[in-house]
Amino acid sequence: MSGRAGRRGLDDKGKVIIYFTANPRTGQVQLPPSQDIKTMLDFKGEHLQSQFRIKYGLLLNLLNNN
Repeated sequence: MSGRAGRRGLDDKGKVIIYFTANPRTGQVQLPPSQDIKTMLDFKGEHLQSQFRIKYGLLLNLLNNN
């Protein structure tokens, strides 16, 4: 799973779809153990900090391209 499950600033909850594929030989869907699914759903996620920085060079390039 990855990405945002909701709209920034609008939704405090979102929906996530977990897609499982069938085994090509048997056609059976092999689900992970229920404890693994519970861990995935309960995990709060890692804190991410943006590395994007607005610098003078970026601003000058944007102004120069207009």
